[in-house]
Amino acid sequence: MGNIKLLDFEMTTEPLNAGNLSIQKARDLELAHFFTSNGGRSDIVKVENIIKKYPEENSLKNNLSALYNRLGMVEKSVAISEQLLKDAPDYLFARTNIVLSLLNQKKPDFKRAKSLLGAGDKSIRSLYPDRVVFHQDEVTAYYSALGNYLVKTGDVAGAKEILEILLEAALEDHVATMDLGKKIFFEESIENLKHLEEDRKKIRSVESFPTVIFPKSKTPPLLHHEELKCFYEVDIDSMEEPKLRLLIELPRETLILDLLAILEDSIRRFEVFENNIDEFDESTTFFPVHSIFFLGALEAEPGLQCILNIFRQGEGFLDFWFGDFLEEFTFQTIFALGKNRLDELKAFVLEPNIASSPRLIVVEVLVQFVLHEPARREEVLDWFRDMLRVLLDNPDDETRFDNEFLSFLVGRLVDIRAIELLSVIEEMFEKGWIFESICGKREEIIQEISLGLDPHVFQPQPQNIFEFYSQIYKERGAPRDFSDDNHLKGKLSSKVERYLLEIGAAVFSDKEEDDIFNLENSFADRRVPEYANPVETYKRESPRIGRNDPCPCGSGKKYKKCCWNKRE
Repeated sequence: MGNIKLLDFEMTTEPLNAGNLSIQKARDLELAHFFTSNGGRSDIVKVENIIKKYPEENSLKNNLSALYNRLGMVEKSVAISEQLLKDAPDYLFARTNIVLSLLNQKKPDFKRAKSLLGAGDKSIRSLYPDRVVFHQDEVTAYYSALGNYLVKTGDVAGAKEILEILLEAALEDHVATMDLGKKIFFEESIENLKHLEEDRKKIRSVESFPTVIFPKSKTPPLLHHEELKCFYEVDIDSMEEPKLRLLIELPRETLILDLLAILEDSIRRFEVFENNIDEFDESTTFFPVHSIFFLGALEAEPGLQCILNIFRQGEGFLDFWFGDFLEEFTFQTIFALGKNRLDELKAFVLEPNIASSPRLIVVEVLVQFVLHEPARREEVLDWFRDMLRVLLDNPDDETRFDNEFLSFLVGRLVDIRAIELLSVIEEMFEKGWIFESICGKREEIIQEISLGLDPHVFQPQPQNIFEFYSQIYKERGAPRDFSDDNHLKGKLSSKVERYLLEIGAAVFSDKEEDDIFNLENSFADRRVPEYANPVETYKRESPRIGRNDPCPCGSGKKYKKCCWNKRE
């Protein structure tokens, strides 16, 4: 490719000062470079012999240094780079190799690293003021080392400037760029998690417990339709389509009565299951989920209050039956049954001693009402305005006031670009009731809430009982004309931020959920290009994050709706 102009210099992929190489020398140089990435201990002597043939070639000594480093012989690698720097003070790769080794010491030598990188104006020309054109390998070596230095010294903003230079150079797929992107993403995630831990100390959560009591039972309900006993026998993944077709065609009235009885059975026999959980096969505990799916597919209106009664049983109950999947198992049915019952939903959210998770599910339902039926926007905004006013006017009500709930709610208001409620959001920030670690920074919220809608917020809904189980409806995207793409002018309009989001998704994609932040081995790339020795494994102790926690990427969404979802 031709030269690319970057800031005060240009980059090229053409050889600089290559001269006329003999065929033999060209082969030797290529072989030494091959050993850098692929050689073993037995190949060390081969590289040393090539160096003896061409002692003036600094790149060969750098190859040997990189080979030593890749084989774990770090001291020898550093010694070669140090000698190379003495012999050729202007040789860039010796500088960058030493910088990376200095940064990976137990006690990093930041002072010397900074001096080796130049005057500190973040330009490769601070080292070579008389040069204008630099090879791509020089650019990646210098800015990789500088970016690593800035990350290590805590200047993440400065490291982002370096990342931007590499992206402007069209080096987004280069190992140096990806490595720096990972480190920046990781540092920002750790910082977000630290803020979250600090904020958690200030959280005022509502104590939840059963607020609606049902008579206890030790036996399953009597059903009009014996066919529904299969709900107690199989999990949702084992329910086959012919069986679904048979069940959904049962007489509607008595089918709904049975579904309500089965759902209430999870309450009436809760103690039986809780006290004898080891005696039950897990597949027999999905009967409330089956019932909820069918009530949604039938659009059975009596099912709404029945599900809300499930929500009224407290966190312990909800965790037992649904775990982290409460929203996934209930949202679509509440959406189907609550379209014309906004007053009931508002009354529920304002009830005392209701956990934040079911309240947020109702909030998400209202958000989707706006996105699916834009004509209802004012109606929904009035719903939010009235509900918030009650909570904000009663901050001392420990049975209802939950600042974690309010913080997540702000993120949902941003999703529908509820700029009409910006004054209420500002009021909550002013009173210290909103945590930026959950919903994002205040200034970003103010900016984003005035942008166009993001089509990715739109959630398609199941059209029949088969889609409730297959979840194929999730593959349907937003309507083509849903957004004018103005949302791209917000936070993610930055090339750097978009790249970091992609990097984060890639990091998460190969991780099990429980290990997602145990990333000791995620940031060591074993590829050894000529420009630098590989960076040692980047270690950091990190807390585990749950699916319902704020995403550490700082998006303001729950982890399950952001980077966890990108794993799939």
